[in-house]
Amino acid sequence: MIEKSFGYFFFLKQTKNKCDDVRFIYLKITVNGKSNEISTKRKCEPSKWDARSGRVNGSNVATKELNRFLNVFAMQVYQAKRWLMENKKEVSAQALKEVMTGNYGKPRIIS
Repeated sequence: MIEKSFGYFFFLKQTKNKCDDVRFIYLKITVNGKSNEISTKRKCEPSKWDARSGRVNGSNVATKELNRFLNVFAMQVYQAKRWLMENKKEVSAQALKEVMTGNYGKPRIIS
């Protein structure tokens, strides 16, 4: 099944410790109106984050490295999508997340 709509964006999510000034960077994938979030396991200060571009502002080495990491992470979404399509699997936000996290095809335990 070919998806009708596909998109992704990076955003900051508040940590459980509300007094912490840094936030985790998440990727939100949306396919046909259904979305799923994946943690990049990276952090950023909200003052340095550009929500429009979904990247960190600045020109120092750490900022460039983080933005490069986010670009590679975004490419992995397209690689996961291509893998699903080549293997004639349904492309969904959940399937993309499972492929990217290495859990695709593993049985889910429901408690």
